[in-house]
Amino acid sequence: MNEDITNTIKITLVDSWGIYEANDTKGETKIPKCPTWYMRKNLKMNILSTKSDILAYVYSGSFDKKNSYIIKGSYRCKSCKIVHVPLNKTVVEIKRKEVRTKGVRFGSDVFDLVVNPGFDTGLAMALVLLLDQMFS
Repeated sequence: MNEDITNTIKITLVDSWGIYEANDTKGETKIPKCPTWYMRKNLKMNILSTKSDILAYVYSGSFDKKNSYIIKGSYRCKSCKIVHVPLNKTVVEIKRKEVRTKGVRFGSDVFDLVVNPGFDTGLAMALVLLLDQMFS
């Protein structure tokens, strides 16, 4: 039996989101009670008008510090990184699509998503969707 696993985004609180791993069996989607991941917008960025380049924090559902990430950079400029905090290692990069032909320009909604091997591509895309919701 083939089970499709998809990430489902469910808004939980203001400036905080839960990411659920939903199992699709026989056409019925079952969403667990607890999120697999939490994403929280960096509120200090807005309230204190600091020059922090941290956009958001990402925690595993168990709030395990070994599985925590920060998202840094500028989403509006499509120049950000998802960094694994304990290892200080970039696992995902969002970059503006580079044009090699003169006179051709892409819109801001066209970008490269570079995911390092070993990082869940579904989670990377779910985080991009949440960033888009946060900053649109």
